Amino acid sequence: MTSVNVRFSKAAILAQLQRLAPCVLLVVSLLLIAKGGYIQGKAAVAQWLMHEAWQQAMQTKKPVAPWHWADTEVIGVLHFKSQRQFILSGESGRNLAFGPSLLSQSAPLDEKGNSVISGHNDTHFAKLAKIETGDIIKLETINQLKSYRVSEVLVVRQDQTGVLAQTQVDALTLITCYPFNSTTLQSKYRLVVRALLIEA
Repeated sequence: MTSVNVRFSKAAILAQLQRLAPCVLLVVSLLLIAKGGYIQGKAAVAQWLMHEAWQQAMQTKKPVAPWHWADTEVIGVLHFKSQRQFILSGESGRNLAFGPSLLSQSAPLDEKGNSVISGHNDTHFAKLAKIETGDIIKLETINQLKSYRVSEVLVVRQDQTGVLAQTQVDALTLITCYPFNSTTLQSKYRLVVRALLIEA
């Protein structure tokens, strides 16, 4: 009699677990969706705050922090065909969560050389998945508006840092993780978009 009860108990537990499995999967799925929505929402709110900071910077002609506790400033705007992205100074992980960021070792946006800007491929630099050679990218700074033409689009390993080197010409280099829509968090590859200044 005891062995029958034990078997019955195991069968009952398995049946209960099978009934609960869809509910558990639903809860986990909703949590993952909410997390993704939070990241996208945070990026959208940050863009609005950076827009306000940029308007102030254009009036004062000085970079402005997008929120009072920020350790970064809005230093420019990238204009693609149908999109614009505000650029932050400094390439920390926290800054990249809010927008594209200028690498500290690259040329300042208003100076000649290679200005390197990095961004996440699932938010601010998702646009780079469709960029092509010949496309025009405009770079707005507090002092000027410059136009660049995409000269090359290439994929490199993350340890190939030659794309960060300074150049004799005025260049804009945009970098994001590759491939797009990857299921892994740490990709070994980067998509690099190199654009050269169009002389006026």
